[in-house]
Amino acid sequence: MRCRGRPGRTPPTGSYRADRGECLPIARLAFTDTPRPATARAVRAFSGPGKLNSIVGQMWVTVHQEGDARSALDDVRKALTECTGGFKVPGAPMVYSDLEPVRAPDLGDESVGFRFTTGLISVNTPATYAVVRTGHILTTMMVITDTLPQPLLKAQLAKLPG
Repeated sequence: MRCRGRPGRTPPTGSYRADRGECLPIARLAFTDTPRPATARAVRAFSGPGKLNSIVGQMWVTVHQEGDARSALDDVRKALTECTGGFKVPGAPMVYSDLEPVRAPDLGDESVGFRFTTGLISVNTPATYAVVRTGHILTTMMVITDTLPQPLLKAQLAKLPG
């Protein structure tokens, strides 16, 4: 897989809203953010082999103040129990449906996994997420499939300090 940086790219204004407040932590992750403020972040897109070399996922690493990384995972777990069915982001044409927890990779200090379907007009695309906490650092991976490329996630986690 090949990784590419995306410097200077910021989500559109207002993208962190959800039509249901209990879904906000998941909406933030859908836009490569985190449920709690980060003091530093890096976002990379990755692609698989092949002629089209299309983006199949993104990974972002965020550094948090003491306790915020742990609280962010608690926010995601709470959203997974309270945000049943899915949500919409006001001003965006997409619908996020079929939100459900999935088995998280057994990595880092703790982790959480989930998936949902993104619907745009008549095209539905699955998205699978894993959020791994290592100390005060969150590593989040999103793929447009049902399977996380765990070797890539493990390689990123091996680069973290500590």
